[in-house]
Amino acid sequence: MPERRNQERFIHVIVSVAALGGLLFGYDTGVISGAILFIRQSFSLSPQLQEIVVSAVLVGAVIGAAAGGRLADRYGRRKLIILSAVIFSIGAVGTSLTPLVSSWASPSGSLRSSLRCTFRSLPRLG
Repeated sequence: MPERRNQERFIHVIVSVAALGGLLFGYDTGVISGAILFIRQSFSLSPQLQEIVVSAVLVGAVIGAAAGGRLADRYGRRKLIILSAVIFSIGAVGTSLTPLVSSWASPSGSLRSSLRCTFRSLPRLG
């Protein structure tokens, strides 16, 4: 009887983790759906290019999720979490500094937009 209870607990944990993964992937889709409005304005994207941008973000999320387990097994979860935190921090600092850099580098603002998009995407790499 206790063995059956342990199996049920294990199944509940697996189902919970899978549900959380689906929720986070849906959240990722929602984030890019909101961000595409500003990306479209900044870069004057055609509908086809908008589709490519959205697809690239979602494909990147899938690849990151698939590679995360193998990388954690190879290098250790702690090292991977620290690397993710460093990449996230660089992205946050870079995003906050883009108005300063672009004010002297590009009067049109296209540099600011591209830097902001680059640094905002850095945390997703981590």
